Amino acid sequence: MDLNVVPKSHPLTGCIAKYQRAQFHYDTLRSEIEKRYGGDDALPTFTMERGLDPDNPRLFRWVVSSFDEPPLEWATIVGDVVHNLRSSLDHLVYELSFLGTRGKPGEKTAFPCALTKKSWNNNDTQQVKLQGVLERHKKKLYTAQPSYRRRDDASPGAFDLRRHNALWVLHELSNDDKHRMLLPVKTCITNLEFVVVGSTDCRLVSGAPKWNPAIFGRPLELGSEIISIEIERTGPNPDVDVRFTIDSALALQDGVALVPRLANTANSVREIVSWFSYEFETKSAMSLWNLDRLGRVRPAKVISRKKLVLTPFQVQGRDF
Repeated sequence: MDLNVVPKSHPLTGCIAKYQRAQFHYDTLRSEIEKRYGGDDALPTFTMERGLDPDNPRLFRWVVSSFDEPPLEWATIVGDVVHNLRSSLDHLVYELSFLGTRGKPGEKTAFPCALTKKSWNNNDTQQVKLQGVLERHKKKLYTAQPSYRRRDDASPGAFDLRRHNALWVLHELSNDDKHRMLLPVKTCITNLEFVVVGSTDCRLVSGAPKWNPAIFGRPLELGSEIISIEIERTGPNPDVDVRFTIDSALALQDGVALVPRLANTANSVREIVSWFSYEFETKSAMSLWNLDRLGRVRPAKVISRKKLVLTPFQVQGRDF
């Protein structure tokens, strides 16, 4: 999708502009990551310390001793990416409603995201968010839903998989960023491999070390245990040497790598918008291209010749 090859009057101009703005913020985030970590493929760092558990002298542990805390400003960049991707889809549904009603779109249109067929078929989705959208366009939109070809009576595990759908993730992140909180970027572990290469002044009792599953799916915290192994002391200075292969990544609170997640979500949005491009290029649809799209901020009626003066906000002595 490229604004440079789409006429300004094309109904999808808003969708494409929002998508490209998301791409701009995504590129900004990648650039900030590269500057901070010294390369496009560089990973956030953390360190571990090893030693005997003070509460259990037979347990040797490796715990997180330090890690990089990404700047909070990155959360606002992530929010900008998410907002513009979500807006691109909302603009699409508005234009589909505009097309379906020949210029009289619904007042509260929005791109729906349904986890179940019941929520897809309810009044809020069909009569409010998709008001004015033609049935054939609704059917196409349904194929992008997390509930598509899914049973409402699926097992809890199968149902939970729908929450990993790229559009559902976008829906949830957008709501959080707009209405609740920033989306803080954290350092997380995404892969862990290890092998014991030696020991001194001790004997390994339990064989292979036990890894802590709680380190996945969440941000790193100081003192978090990575692995542990039970030992029996045979000398004054017990030590165990372990060789690690650990992958870390920038992620949100659920520990899923952030950069590929945003790229995957953007690709899903791009694909959905592209599905409908031909619908706006028929002779009938093109007759609507130049009709006015009036939002909630409309040309005001002049009721007085008095001039309205807006006083700028003051932010630390500067005009906002």
